[in-house]
Amino acid sequence: MQEQKTILLVEDNPFNAQITSDTLYRFGYNVITASTGEEAINCALTNDIVSLVLMDIDLGEGIDGKEAAGIILKNRTVPIVFLTSHSEKEYVEKVKAITRYGYVIKNSGDFVLKSTIEMAFELFEAHEKTHAHEELLSNILHSIGDALITTDANCLITKMNRAAESLTGWQFKDAVNKPLSSILKIYNEKTRKEVENPAEKALISGKVERLADHTILRSKDGIEYHIADSAAPLRNKEGKISGVVIVFSDITEKCLMEKKLFEQYSYMCSLKEAALDPLVIINTDGKIIDTNVAAENITGVSRAKLIGSDFTKYFTNPQKAREGFLDTFKYGYVRNYPLAVQHTDGKVTDVVFNASLYHSANGLTEGVFVVARDVTELEIASKEIKALLEEKELILQEVHHRIKNNMNTVAGMMYMQANSLKDNSAIAALNDAQSRVLSMMLLYDKLYISNEFKKMSAREYLSSLVDQIIENFPNNDIVKIVKKIDDFIIDTKKMSDLGIIINEILTNSMKYAFIGRTSGIITVSASVRDNRLTISIADDGNGIPASVKIKSSSSFGLQLVNMMARSLHGQINIESENGTKFTLEFKL
Repeated sequence: MQEQKTILLVEDNPFNAQITSDTLYRFGYNVITASTGEEAINCALTNDIVSLVLMDIDLGEGIDGKEAAGIILKNRTVPIVFLTSHSEKEYVEKVKAITRYGYVIKNSGDFVLKSTIEMAFELFEAHEKTHAHEELLSNILHSIGDALITTDANCLITKMNRAAESLTGWQFKDAVNKPLSSILKIYNEKTRKEVENPAEKALISGKVERLADHTILRSKDGIEYHIADSAAPLRNKEGKISGVVIVFSDITEKCLMEKKLFEQYSYMCSLKEAALDPLVIINTDGKIIDTNVAAENITGVSRAKLIGSDFTKYFTNPQKAREGFLDTFKYGYVRNYPLAVQHTDGKVTDVVFNASLYHSANGLTEGVFVVARDVTELEIASKEIKALLEEKELILQEVHHRIKNNMNTVAGMMYMQANSLKDNSAIAALNDAQSRVLSMMLLYDKLYISNEFKKMSAREYLSSLVDQIIENFPNNDIVKIVKKIDDFIIDTKKMSDLGIIINEILTNSMKYAFIGRTSGIITVSASVRDNRLTISIADDGNGIPASVKIKSSSSFGLQLVNMMARSLHGQINIESENGTKFTLEFKL
């Protein structure tokens, strides 16, 4: 059942008020009455149940009906029908300026009054529906993420949403009824020339028109945006074009990203083409999908023919190339895989195949990226280096042989000279010198056969050096050698000086320590602590006289030992208890 409506009757004449109220009751309405403009305003604004105001214009003293109606309409939306005895034109025009819901001449009859009120209600409901519809459209318009502007058939702006306000820099209240071209200023990014407005084109063509690429919008504030837009004609119910709707969006970030991606792509293409090595991208089926100039040069096949072909066909051993390709999927990469590429003219180029997987943005394997390094020149250089090294080795062997021969000659001459002399001291001196030459030959030989020229193993060198020095003496069978040598690395220069010292001390022990003895022991030890080397050579023989001091000895051998110790920046001491013990200490 429809709710009963309430009418506020504003009438200063009590008699007319009563009659009209009775009539309205008969029409089915509830009635509230007011006799003054002030009372009418208060009642209309404090009673939400008032659905319509029936307003007399002449209300005596105070606010008249026209003024009261204006105040009411400023504070709430309600239909107002004027009820008056005036039918003059100027009265009618005055009330039309306030409200258009109706104007009833008093005593026009119940039918006229009833019809006017019903029409006022229908008109009000229609206005409310229209307003609600417009509000819905406005909300939709402003909720759209893209900018939207509508125009009339003359390209004057009729509507604009917030996104359009933001991009153009214009508020709708300032842009309404202005030409679209004065608000939507668009230019070509490259030429900086103004672009024809798509709305004007849509009005002429009657079709959807779109902006060309590289179009920028310059806002009222001078800010530039890359935009994409379209303009479509609006048609009325007769199908005639009544205006245009323009939808555009800010694609500045997208354009910047595309520009950056293009720059990166151009950079990668430049690197690819500048590469001297053949670069090939192969899909999971083994088909070439991209390559570079170097690949064209090494195969003699154009890029157009390479792309789409099976990559294995360009190798002398396609099966081996396929296996390397499959290994990339198995292990994720392949390094220095040897292959050979055959040119269309028959030339074969040795290469090493280096490959790794490449993936799509979602992590799926797309194929293999291959670099084929031409190793022809490398192999030639390697062979040349090998030949040079072999030649160098032959030269070194010859030099070594000549040095040994010369040293043998010197030792032999000393031996012959000693045999020709009668003076025992001279003979002993020459024999000592010969012994030192032979020891130096031994040291030289050890250094020569070593694989390391700057550093060498102390245990390996010293152990064999001690054995070979002892073997030079005829009484070596009665002497037991005990070696306690740590394994450490020492500079060959220091090892050479150390070898001379060890040779002198061992030679002295073998010549003098065991005279008149049938057995003896020599202990050689070497240890490293805190980067300091301690060498000790001890025998249990007759012992060196306590009066012998290494720094003041007249013996050439001890002078040589002392000189070599100073060369090593070390200290050497002699102990004569239960034999003789030499201790040398220096920093490695």
